[in-house]
Amino acid sequence: MLLAHKEMRLKHDDLPQQRDAKRQTVRRWLSEGDIVQLTVRLRGPEPQPSLAVARALLADLARAVVDLGRADRDERLEGRSMTLILAPTGHPSDGVGVRVGAPLR
Repeated sequence: MLLAHKEMRLKHDDLPQQRDAKRQTVRRWLSEGDIVQLTVRLRGPEPQPSLAVARALLADLARAVVDLGRADRDERLEGRSMTLILAPTGHPSDGVGVRVGAPLR
């Protein structure tokens, strides 16, 4: 089974309707079994959102999809972007359906 890796970009000034649409898209991707990377860009000319605001955006979306997926790793600051990887529940790294100590074939 080949898993797709999809990316959703968030902005600190997205309208509530935009955030709802993005949340629904992320839920659909996770329900289809895709890995989702959430990215918040910290942009220059705009008023810089603090790191706390970026973390809050990522945490809010992660909480909204907790029934379909989980954070594969903590959020990471890379240059001017903060990213969070969400894996669908039942993903091989989740440990679901994998027997520990089972021989590999």
